Amino acid sequence: MGLIYDGPYAEDVNRHGMHEGYVARLLPDGTATSSWDLNDWTDHSGLVGACSCGWQSTRVRPPGEDGGPEYEAALRDFELEHLDPLIDQARKASWPRWVAAVTA
Repeated sequence: MGLIYDGPYAEDVNRHGMHEGYVARLLPDGTATSSWDLNDWTDHSGLVGACSCGWQSTRVRPPGEDGGPEYEAALRDFELEHLDPLIDQARKASWPRWVAAVTA
């Protein structure tokens, strides 16, 4: 289950491709995976917030299960560290266009 932003400035945020946030499991060898196979969910060393664009948080959360508190914390990392800056950047870029349209 991922998080797709559809709020204010969503068109600008997603202009250069989709930004779908998700929680990746870090495997013992250090690779991150979006797979949550029910048979091996405990076989990971931590959780990180990640995005379909390739972004990955540097903050590693403790291992946890889908929907648990560690999972929710990693998803918040995606929102705070990646999505919020994208929204802020889109807001700043669209402000001059909005002012021009309103004053025209």
